[in-house]
Amino acid sequence: MAMLEVDSLSVEYAVDGGRLRAVDGATFSLGEGRALGIAGESACGKSTLGMALMRSLPAGATHAGSARLDGVDILAMGRREFDATHRWKRVAMVFQAAMSSLDPVYTVGDQLREVLTEHGRGAGGGEVAGAMAKVGLDGGVLRMYPHEMSGGMRQRAVIAMALLLGPRLVIADEPTTALDVLVQSQVAGVLRRLRERGTSVILITHDLALLSEVADSIAIMYAGQIVELGAARDVCESPRHPYTRALVAATPTLDGPPPAHLAGSPPDMARPGAACRFMPRCAEAMEKCRADPPAFGGGASYARCWLYE
Repeated sequence: MAMLEVDSLSVEYAVDGGRLRAVDGATFSLGEGRALGIAGESACGKSTLGMALMRSLPAGATHAGSARLDGVDILAMGRREFDATHRWKRVAMVFQAAMSSLDPVYTVGDQLREVLTEHGRGAGGGEVAGAMAKVGLDGGVLRMYPHEMSGGMRQRAVIAMALLLGPRLVIADEPTTALDVLVQSQVAGVLRRLRERGTSVILITHDLALLSEVADSIAIMYAGQIVELGAARDVCESPRHPYTRALVAATPTLDGPPPAHLAGSPPDMARPGAACRFMPRCAEAMEKCRADPPAFGGGASYARCWLYE
């Protein structure tokens, strides 16, 4: 049995008197100590999916479907119950832009210790030092203020904060944004070590190269839907969905051809249409694509495309 099983997860926002479905029927599973990467263009629903699992959606948003963590549907829980039993204890999230996640007027050590005291764990000096050691930072960093740290140090400190209460699942939303390649490599190393300790990871990013290093499986999202899901190597080296192939072709490489440009724009999510959402941008579109949405096969590996009917 998978540690996390997400089935038909949908999220809607209230927009201009109507409803906008930002995530539409996401289905996947994740085993213990495994990493799932979620990639796609901006506004495809990646971060919304992560916030839904963390129960951090803004006011007015609604969700449907289920997300079972160790057999318990965390989406069916009341907010207070989730906060008391799961938030940070079993599910934790690392948000992009670490500087925005840290209070500039307190030392990093004070902020980590506050997490423990807020959850009735006392000052927890040993726990704080242990969490910092897991991300490769020494005790001296605890006396530093956020502005005294490099971007990579801040990002690793935020990951340490997420690990303090020993969560089963860590959701990392664009944890390497605006970091140079050396620091990105450090953060990727931290995420790999989390898996080795049995923590499961959902990594949300635009960077397919990073996912090929860290993730066991990859879900590609387009216009709110997962359009391809499979083993990381298969998705990166033998992509099936035309959109995934376009993303791979747009990824720079040292010895390959120049990155290709994908023309066009995603559909208006308030009116996505009933046919294949990628069809207007797809060079392989067929008449069937214009009339009906592609079949969804489900399972551990699939492409939501009529090419694989």
